[in-house]
Amino acid sequence: MLATPAAEEFNALKEALAIASQEAQQARQHSEALEGELRMVRAERDLLRERLNQSMRKLFAARSEAGSAQQRDLFFNEAELLGAASELAACDSHEEDTQEVRAHQRVPRGRKPLDAALPREVVRHELPESERVCPHDGAALVEIGVEASEQLDIIPQQVRVIRHERVKYACPCCDGGLRLASKPAQVIP
Repeated sequence: MLATPAAEEFNALKEALAIASQEAQQARQHSEALEGELRMVRAERDLLRERLNQSMRKLFAARSEAGSAQQRDLFFNEAELLGAASELAACDSHEEDTQEVRAHQRVPRGRKPLDAALPREVVRHELPESERVCPHDGAALVEIGVEASEQLDIIPQQVRVIRHERVKYACPCCDGGLRLASKPAQVIP
């Protein structure tokens, strides 16, 4: 039958069991430490991934402040409602400056004209009599129009507009004799 182990064998088995339980205890502690470290690494990874996504959105997202309809609805601006009435009034005042085009209204390009109520001084620049002759056939040039530009002249306590008119001349006989009076020297062209 089964023989009972001797006392020495029993003590050796007891010591081996104690050593195995200590090793198991150490393995559990080591496993728990690794699990805690893994949780920390995962949390750091998630934070870094979120920072990366935020940087990518900042770098590659649309540049407009109003990102979406939800964001625009987030902040309701009462001034926009009040300003709508003033925009209608402003549009009425600009209607005379616009031109009707088939699909939309076009605003004329260039500088806005100076106020018509300002006093004006007309300076007329004409070609000298010696230059009013066609170089091709010698016929006298005929005035065909005026090229006008306005310059704002501010004298202390006085404001006025100087209108420079450059007279255009053309030969009535041929197409080659078009001449224009020279432009006066300007501080700002």
